[in-house]
Amino acid sequence: MEVGVENLEKRIVVRPAFDRRDADPKKDYGIHGAELWFYLIGERGAIQFGIYTNWFLSHVQDEVDSRIPDHRFPWLSHKPSPCDIGYHSRVPQYDDAKPLTDNCPIIGGVCYYDGSSLQAEDVFKIMVEGGSDALWAEMERRYNELFSEQTMNPKPIEPEGK
Repeated sequence: MEVGVENLEKRIVVRPAFDRRDADPKKDYGIHGAELWFYLIGERGAIQFGIYTNWFLSHVQDEVDSRIPDHRFPWLSHKPSPCDIGYHSRVPQYDDAKPLTDNCPIIGGVCYYDGSSLQAEDVFKIMVEGGSDALWAEMERRYNELFSEQTMNPKPIEPEGK
């Protein structure tokens, strides 16, 4: 099957905010805002893009808003933060790749994963400037680039002189 011809599923998942603070340090999991996850899923794998929204539970938001921002990180907990652009692949994409899991909740079965928080900044800009259509187009571009026929079925390298 040619890449770009297959049916790609668009999925958006919102993971809820939480307040799991506890006086016992062994049980203290802190606070975290809601997360937005975008998945573009096909037969060959999936591309994912994640954003930490920094949208907290109301009582936590009031607490966070009342803090004086740290001058080194004034944006921390006060604006969305792109956290990942990555892939879930059914086959390894590089030598010595180890499967992340044998039961991936995104693509099912064995999954090889890799991603980048730094590249997520670029994808976030694309989404903010172009909206959801631009985001899905970028994710599809990455899907097609990563899961091309050459990547999925690399041609053997012929020895020199043949």
